[in-house]
Amino acid sequence: MIFVALGLAAATVAYFVGNTGAQQPPVGSVPSAGATKVGVVNIGFIFSKYEKVKIFRAEFEKELKPFRDEEEKLKKLIIDWQNALSNPKSTLTPEQTEQGKRTITDCKRRLEDLGAEYRKKVSKKTEEQLVQLYKEVNEKIKSHAVTQGYHMILGYGEPMDGDLLSFVNVTRKMQAMDQGAVIPMYYAGWMDISPSVLEILNRPYPTGLVVPK
Repeated sequence: MIFVALGLAAATVAYFVGNTGAQQPPVGSVPSAGATKVGVVNIGFIFSKYEKVKIFRAEFEKELKPFRDEEEKLKKLIIDWQNALSNPKSTLTPEQTEQGKRTITDCKRRLEDLGAEYRKKVSKKTEEQLVQLYKEVNEKIKSHAVTQGYHMILGYGEPMDGDLLSFVNVTRKMQAMDQGAVIPMYYAGWMDISPSVLEILNRPYPTGLVVPK
């Protein structure tokens, strides 16, 4: 399929600077005053439950539908003519055979044009929305971290459903680490600020609210 829906999700870039001489707080406890306070946030969790993302996704599906509908019709027309032309028992006249070949060529060209129109009208807008959403999430993470006394917040991504220790997910993490990314292997519960950030983001967007244009 030419048109692949751009999932509104963000790539996680994480880093950690440790102080080997600092006293680390006990596992599961909140750091004492003056200690370095580090938190984590699941970007996948935020993007999957942020109401504005849901609204943008609905808008995207609406704009994508005409392209997808025309694409399906063109592909069906191509397949129907290919089947007719390749049928050994075909009763097509030479004129009909030539017409079928022209139709297949025209449909393939139209599919290429359709893809270009999609990238120009829909894809660019979706890319802009993704950048906008990422900036908003980043700003809320930063403001929450400052007010709560965090010195660093590390972003990471985990799927919302399924087995986190499945082969696919483990492979994804290993590949990310091979490329230099930092993946949390363990963190105390108090460090995860994802629910707090999500609550802040969703305050202006209660369920069903249409984003002002």
